[in-house]
Amino acid sequence: MKRFINWLFGKSKKALYAKSVLVTLFIIFGSIFLSIYLYPSGFSFKTHEISGLGSSGNSDLGSKVFNIGFMISGVLFLPHVFYLYRRLMPDLKILSTLSSALLFFASIGISMVGLFPSNASYIMHVIAAIFAIGGSFLSSLVIIPTLVVKIKNNKDWKIGPFLIIYGQLLFVCIFTIIEVGIPILIEIINGIYITGTYPPIWPICEWGILFSIIIWVCGLFISIPRED
Repeated sequence: MKRFINWLFGKSKKALYAKSVLVTLFIIFGSIFLSIYLYPSGFSFKTHEISGLGSSGNSDLGSKVFNIGFMISGVLFLPHVFYLYRRLMPDLKILSTLSSALLFFASIGISMVGLFPSNASYIMHVIAAIFAIGGSFLSSLVIIPTLVVKIKNNKDWKIGPFLIIYGQLLFVCIFTIIEVGIPILIEIINGIYITGTYPPIWPICEWGILFSIIIWVCGLFISIPRED
């Protein structure tokens, strides 16, 4: 019980969190791809948005797999947030606390995405998605100064892994801005934008954002050096 409590509140060693990150990855990716397999009319990343997998109107069993997987994954991410907070402190306390808090709410958002499917409660689903994606993205920005200090002052904190996880995140963000953000902005300026409509490439970008954030979050935990 003591070992579980220590893990729950971020007090265990990195090796244990590395294992639980892998379990979380298995659950979230397993729920996604199993729900894709159960999708009745054929699924394509090019045309189907993430929310469609959680909609019972498309696949009753597949939606349950997807939603339960996301609810569990969000909860399992929480102990890793506490661990991250402990490892970031005491450097830049305000930014370290804020980045951890944002990632905490992002984890809650992941669970809420599964708890509130788009076809059951669209508004709550949108709020959950904003928490999950927005919280993760803002955390990735706020945490940068602390990581710079850690890498500069601690030889065990290597810059290479962080460059990789931030590089792939930056690539996806730039791609999405070019392919989705700019076209929508042009339509808004020209007064022809229709609310709720997106360029055809949006589903690919949405999936790219999701996978990129998952890679960043898990990569962040893995990139943190072991304690002495």
